[in-house]
Amino acid sequence: MIGTMRRLWLRIIPVKEPVGVVMMERMMRECTDTANVMGLIDASRHGMLFLNCIERAIQTAPHFDSESINPLVRFFSEIRATDSFLGLTTATFLWALEQGMPGENLTIFQRDSFRALYSNMLKAVQRLIFASDLTPTMHGLVKKTWSRALVLQGVVGNLFFSRVLASLKWLIPYLNRTDMDDIVTQFLALFHQIVENVDRFDEVVRPAVAEFGSIHARFGRLLHHNYPMVKDHMLQSLALSVREKYFTREVNLAWSTLLDKVQGVLLQTYRQNKSVREDAKQFLQLYSKHKKLGREAFRTRMKQIKQEILSTGTYRHTYDELCFGLRTAWRNSRACIGLLSDINDLVIRDRRNLTHPDDIFDASLDHLREGKNSNIKPMLTVFAPLNNIQSRSGIRFWNSHLLSYAGYRLANGSILVDARNGLLTSTIAHSGWAPPP
Repeated sequence: MIGTMRRLWLRIIPVKEPVGVVMMERMMRECTDTANVMGLIDASRHGMLFLNCIERAIQTAPHFDSESINPLVRFFSEIRATDSFLGLTTATFLWALEQGMPGENLTIFQRDSFRALYSNMLKAVQRLIFASDLTPTMHGLVKKTWSRALVLQGVVGNLFFSRVLASLKWLIPYLNRTDMDDIVTQFLALFHQIVENVDRFDEVVRPAVAEFGSIHARFGRLLHHNYPMVKDHMLQSLALSVREKYFTREVNLAWSTLLDKVQGVLLQTYRQNKSVREDAKQFLQLYSKHKKLGREAFRTRMKQIKQEILSTGTYRHTYDELCFGLRTAWRNSRACIGLLSDINDLVIRDRRNLTHPDDIFDASLDHLREGKNSNIKPMLTVFAPLNNIQSRSGIRFWNSHLLSYAGYRLANGSILVDARNGLLTSTIAHSGWAPPP
């Protein structure tokens, strides 16, 4: 079974991008549950993300690597994927595979092999997305328990930290440098915000916890390696502060579920910060070698970057770093026809200061005008990235190119002209754009 999938996948790899695009467009077209998040979907990028997760699962089979599906979990969570949408993806995935093999159909054995693999992936995705959801009853139990705990201000926080410090003595030197009462106050304030907005977890709690996790990223390994023990200390502290007779099995389950969700956000922030720091260090080493920067200059800049990552979850390149990174990436690209030019001929327009859609639109038109003024010249315009690692808003282009052909859906379901733009064309037409007769 594994050998069959791997041999077939070798035939899909050369056409992976178009297969991903048609798969994602069909999912969006056939499942109205996701219509309200159309602006979050990039058929090309998310199609590739989807197929890369499949490819990783095939490579690691028969041992299923759950880490490989995390990008898929984040994607499905962002678009608020429902059970019906996830169920639709199985048939659509098998259909998309056949689109990559014109004139052929999957055999029954091939279908069963890929269906079994994808079914296991989907179960893991659903478990990570839905298993730890808090019910309205749990919301009520958490809020009622917290109101009891707040009668004795500070008891929960003091109990929790005394238990944690007794178990993790290596934390004592860090916490001795600060006011312990202030730490307890911040802790209670965070949990009060979590409890008060427990029914608005994604909108309010997740950003607040992510910001807290970024600020205190240096304690990331505390959660990473000791979370079950830390969670147990919190549950016991709550039980003692409200009296154990009120901390029933149902209340324990509600708090346990909430703490699991909070821990998930903190761990994701810690891993992302760690990954960003590692990537930044590699980039700065390459940049320093090229620019012949000294060791002291490297250390100074790396220290600045680490501080910025701790504060925001990311960092901002200087203009010189930006130009070096873009020219290096362009030189190493195999898909650009402009590579006949010298890399120093690449014009880089830094427009990271623009935030308003009208300004971004004008800058995009300027890019077209300047890039094709007399002779076509290689040019890149850089806009601002997301503000932080948890942000869901930012600058997004629905279209994959500034200029491209539309895709018109015909009565028989096929798309005339450019199939990659079928979903985009129908969406903007629905918003009021009138296509030419």
